[in-house]
Parts: sequence; structure tokens; C-alpha cells
Amino acid sequence: MTAIQTPTVNAPAPGRAEAILAQAKAPLLARLWQAALGAASDVEDSLFPSTPKPASLAIPALPQADRPAARAAPALLRGNGDYAPALARAAARTGLPAAALTAVIDAEAGKRRDGSWDPAARNPRSTATGLGQFLDRTWVGEAERRGTYLNGVAAARGWLDARGRVRGDVRAELLDLRTDPGTAIEAVADYARAGLSRLESAGVKLGNDARQVASLAWLGHHLGPVEALRFVEGRIAPARAKLLLTAQVGASEAARRIADAAGDAVAAHRQWLNGYIGRVIQRSVGRS
Repeated sequence: MTAIQTPTVNAPAPGRAEAILAQAKAPLLARLWQAALGAASDVEDSLFPSTPKPASLAIPALPQADRPAARAAPALLRGNGDYAPALARAAARTGLPAAALTAVIDAEAGKRRDGSWDPAARNPRSTATGLGQFLDRTWVGEAERRGTYLNGVAAARGWLDARGRVRGDVRAELLDLRTDPGTAIEAVADYARAGLSRLESAGVKLGNDARQVASLAWLGHHLGPVEALRFVEGRIAPARAKLLLTAQVGASEAARRIADAAGDAVAAHRQWLNGYIGRVIQRSVGRS
């Protein structure tokens, strides 16, 4: 596997110092990578209890795994070690825990047979593409959102019009960047940071535990920032919950789960999402 190269961007003057600092930090962060990941966790604790908490209350910190680190080798970068420098740069730039960012990508990325991430993976049922499985509209939105890495790329390449919108004649070229690992990793970090900021501004306590941050970051990536907040606050409507659950597990399995939840689609969707977060996100991050 060849080393991942992050495209060079001529950063606007206000962000140049930050970009240089992040570049300088990258080698050190890469050397600390395995320590940042820690050990995989046996616990599958639910970040979001069955009875929704108001956003103004803190989400409880996750308990530490009781398995010794020596017995649980981290698996997130198995076969994906060449991505470590790009992940470290994106984490440093956005202030996200490196392990949390990696867990979000590991949950989203398509996998090859050997378990390595496939940067060119495409979802046949939607427009989702790349390591972050970004939909067309979300990727374009990130290119147009001021201050993101992707916005810097688009501006530097002259892809934005006078209003800051992506020009129609370069839209396909912009969308193709989703398969560039370095760009995709930076975009996942920006999207996660925006989602976490939205939750925090609504009163959700993020905490310092990498598993907790990863869970909330992935929730925002999976549902989108607006719906992620609705989920945390318990405000997703039953019809919407049924639609979301069906999209994830299929119509027949969704119907079974809803029946098991006494016909409550909201409870069934919450149970599935909690389970996924416990199995995939929290276990992947392990000790922070």
C-alpha cells in the first residue's frame, strides 16, 4: 500500500499558522498513534439510554474496559497503517482525539477482504462514496462551508463562484475527490467537529473520553448534525425512526425489531443504534 498523501492547499492567511502547526505536529502524533488507540474494549455500554436525556444533562462517561491492554491488540489500523499520518494531521487540525476520528472512519469505510479500508468504495444504494461515505450533497456542502479543509481545496483550485458555491462545470471533479484518502479523512474530521460543536452548543456535554466523543461524532456523521441532536433529545418522530431503521436493517428485520419493542419504532431504532455504537464504535476505540 502506498503512503497516503494529503493534497497541498494554499491556506488563507488566517489559517496558515494553524496549518503549519498541524503539519509540524503530525510526525509526533504518528509516533504516538498506537498509544492513542489503546486497547479494544469488551464493554458495549449504551451511550444513549432507552429513556432519552434532555440535552442540557451530561451524557454519562463510559466505564473503562477491565481487560488488560496486553490481551487486546488494537485493530483499527490493522492493514491501514499508511493512513496514520493523514489521520494524525486531521486530528491535530480539528482538535479531535485521533482514536475517535479513526473509529468514525472505520465504521463508515468499505472494507476489502483483508479488512483494510477501501478508499474507492461506493454504496450501490446511494451516492455515498469514499472513506467517509459522503453523499454528493453533503460533500458539496462541505466544499461550500467556509473554513473547512475541502473549502480551502475548492477555493485554491478555483472551483467556487463569486458566491462561494461550487461551479457546475467542476462538480464531478470535486465529487471525485471523495476517493482521495487524504481529502476524505480531512473532510470527515471537519464534519465531525461541526456535528460535535452543534451538540455542545445545544447543551450536550461531550466529555473527554475518546469513546464518548467517537460515539457522538459518528452519530452526527450517520444521522447528520440536526437529526443527531433530535436523537439525543429523543425527538425523532416514529415514522422517521421506522424509515431510518428500515434503511439500516431492511424491511423484514425492522418489522421484527419494532414488533419486539411492542410496536414502538422509536425504541426499536434507538436500541439498534445503541447496539451498533457499543459493538462498533466504543469497542473499536477501547481505552482512550
